[in-house]
Amino acid sequence: MRNLILILFAATLILSGCGQEKKAETAALAEGSFIAEHDFTLKDMLGNEFVLSEQSGLIILDFWATWCPPCRAELPVLQQLHEQFKDNGLTIVGISTEPSETIQKFIDEMATNGVNLNYKMVLDPGGKVTQAFGIKNIPSTYIIGKDGELLRHEIGFSPELVDEFHKLIKEQLQ
Repeated sequence: MRNLILILFAATLILSGCGQEKKAETAALAEGSFIAEHDFTLKDMLGNEFVLSEQSGLIILDFWATWCPPCRAELPVLQQLHEQFKDNGLTIVGISTEPSETIQKFIDEMATNGVNLNYKMVLDPGGKVTQAFGIKNIPSTYIIGKDGELLRHEIGFSPELVDEFHKLIKEQLQ
């Protein structure tokens, strides 16, 4: 009986060790990803926590401000992409250092002009995340693949980018 207990104990140690090696291997792969290196937690407009590493699928991070003309041109495009691809695994996140009241006033203004911005907006008071990403100019848009790797980074916005973004998103969500 004692030998049987020792054999079972040894088998348990061996099997649990194999599982830990696999977990460590998976964690090591995730640590090198763009998301792992740039993970952050911010509050959304309702005060709920948004954690980048808890997101799955294709992700667009967009650093923007209400006073920025190229941002104002880009936001309706992002909203259209959100509406078209949200059910296929696309998450769009707007990140702003402005107060929630300023952003809400802007969202309301956009709605009166026929653009209902309803993708996730998160607040970066003090600009900690903005600084961590090294943002110097806005809009600054990151498209992150399902594997957590950076697919594209654009600074600024021009109408030519719309087709390129659309094509990249379609390719990634197939």
